[in-house]
Amino acid sequence: MHDVDCSSLEGKRAISDVFEILEFVAVVGTTNTFVLQELDETGKPLPNIFQQDATGNLKAGRYMIQPVEKGAEVYRRLVTTFAVAGGKQTDEYWKPEKKPEEAKLSDTESVSSTVSERGDDPRGFKMRLVHRDKGCVVCHAMGTDSIYRYRDDSSFFEGSHIFPFAMQSLWSARKYGNLITDPFTAPSVENAARNKQDPLRINSLENGMLLCLFHHKAYETLRFSIHHTTHRIFAFHPAVAHLHGLEVTSPWKVTSAIYPAPHKELLKAHYQTAPDSTYPQRSHQDLG
Repeated sequence: MHDVDCSSLEGKRAISDVFEILEFVAVVGTTNTFVLQELDETGKPLPNIFQQDATGNLKAGRYMIQPVEKGAEVYRRLVTTFAVAGGKQTDEYWKPEKKPEEAKLSDTESVSSTVSERGDDPRGFKMRLVHRDKGCVVCHAMGTDSIYRYRDDSSFFEGSHIFPFAMQSLWSARKYGNLITDPFTAPSVENAARNKQDPLRINSLENGMLLCLFHHKAYETLRFSIHHTTHRIFAFHPAVAHLHGLEVTSPWKVTSAIYPAPHKELLKAHYQTAPDSTYPQRSHQDLG
């Protein structure tokens, strides 16, 4: 049996959204088609079965993944997420640990996912995000006027990393540095100081978005993620349910080699981690 605990976002989780998330993290036979059957508290199947094209919302509870394909088995895609690589995820606090070996952090590495270039250096990580994004990209998606206008606005915004700055070993193992084109982090004499501080180029615009303090904390603790192809927000916590379905557009409005947009693969890494923490698997099979 393969079952998952599903969050309902206090009754606002659409059935289609649950299937979209599960299709992303699960492999079901050769066709990846399945239904969800509700289970009671003891794990006994209930008569309620939900198809992939069902409308409406899904209430919180346990559901069994039932393959449509006869004889098909259910596996979880083998993915090393932030959490698997050494992050301890809770609703309120996240910090990397020193295991497993692939993501082991040296004693000189940061233990904060927000450590980067601070201050108002116009060539630094945060201020270049200000130039590209103008304000909090999530507030903008909400239709809220949250624009960085004045120098003293700086304390209300933070440069948020998509892939945590702390997970440098995993970044290196996945060779994400090869995806980066940001000229302000490229190895050069002019960038020598930044190259020394950030040789892996994690403080590149492809790995960042400008967020307000509230949305930065929520993004960092995986309460929501941004889909890597649709740029649509997926909420994974009731506190940010009002963000679910909004499309983030600000980082993609400026098309410039100097101010590159968030990279698809880095957004995907964040998105993979959020449902991984939201839907713990109970199956004894290798679900990765």
